[in-house]
Amino acid sequence: TVSASENTDIYIYYKGTASTPSTVWDSSYLLVYHLNQSTDADGVDEITDASGTGNDGTAGGTGNKTHDATRTTSQTEAKIGYGQTFGDSTETGGGDGDGSFIWSDGLFATAPDAITVEFWVKIADDLGTDMAIFGYKHLNKNTANELLLTQVSSLNLLVQGSFADNGINSTVDAATGEWTHIVVTHSSTENKIYQDGVLQQENSGSYANPRASVAASGFALGGDIDGASANNVNNELIGDMDEFRISNTVRSADWVAASYANQNNPSSFITI
Repeated sequence: TVSASENTDIYIYYKGTASTPSTVWDSSYLLVYHLNQSTDADGVDEITDASGTGNDGTAGGTGNKTHDATRTTSQTEAKIGYGQTFGDSTETGGGDGDGSFIWSDGLFATAPDAITVEFWVKIADDLGTDMAIFGYKHLNKNTANELLLTQVSSLNLLVQGSFADNGINSTVDAATGEWTHIVVTHSSTENKIYQDGVLQQENSGSYANPRASVAASGFALGGDIDGASANNVNNELIGDMDEFRISNTVRSADWVAASYANQNNPSSFITI
């Protein structure tokens, strides 16, 4: 709250460590990846969840997904400082691929009533038919695509395995060859996809929500998860990503527009 009659002091931590940095993020954030870390292929949770929720990630797999040092992402100059580059190969069948990804065991301790996913992505404009931005698998059996955003050239959100019943099949193209900001929201009554701060496509109805995570579940950033008895990561992303965030609420259109404006060109959005 900023008073109209008294000075308000605002403290900013810059290139230092606040005592409780996770308090920057409200309680609805489930995962915040700045993706600015360097990865060294040793299987350590180097992709830190800045929200304080503990959903740290590991490039190339860990835990429920056996680590593969050859499938690690790499640090790159990105939209905001550093981000991650996701490999140069993708497996479009049902088997395990050899492209890079970031893995976290589980994701949802309880089933969310709503969800918002936001991120920056840079993908060549001649790619993207089957590649996945992220995938969440619920059980250690063939119930993949519990939550999946795929086909980056025409974004396709699947919830509980279906875009026809629960998600949205859009014409939004994230494979622009330039950095583009994508926000996807889902609830029991509507789905929306924003690009660069502007609502591009929506639908409404009665939809299922992602189910809560169990011991054998997993979350892959930069890939899809398939397999009845194994966590096969395929449909891997080829491109760069930055500032990936998940919330268990539907962020408003104003929130989306402000987030895009602030991150895209802070000097024109905030005057100090």
